Amino acid sequence: PLVWAILLGVCAWLLNRTYRRYLQELNDAIGKRFLERDQLAMPKTAQTSIIAQLQSSDSTKVVGAIGWLRNQNPNALLEHATPLLQHPDSTVRRRMLGALADLSLPVPAKPVTQIALTDADADLRQQAAYLLGRRVSASTSEIGSMLHHSDLAIRQGTIRG
Repeated sequence: PLVWAILLGVCAWLLNRTYRRYLQELNDAIGKRFLERDQLAMPKTAQTSIIAQLQSSDSTKVVGAIGWLRNQNPNALLEHATPLLQHPDSTVRRRMLGALADLSLPVPAKPVTQIALTDADADLRQQAAYLLGRRVSASTSEIGSMLHHSDLAIRQGTIRG
């Protein structure tokens, strides 16, 4: 009976210790979740690593890096917009056009126009035309040529923009 009492005491002590450690970790995690973006620790090495992933041949890595930069540092994403809009994978181009639209970032007109006029994917052409159509600095000749284009996706995107 004495061995069982000691074993029960040790088990209760371990359970209590584990529970207290769990509560401490949970409290730390919840506290970090509600930090402002300015309070987050973002070492330059992490950002450098993410930016290096933008040049990866693996499109899933590039899409992940776009998503991370979109949330953490949109200006750094805008600096790399032109090569991302010319990426061979349509998923990367789609994600970059979506980031430009969602964040209301300035649109690099030349690569977006190229997508609008020459991309094989009609949805990408429409999204690019939408971005071009909603630019404040767009000239009427640019908008007019897009509105009267023979491609329906381009016309729809320009009208929506």
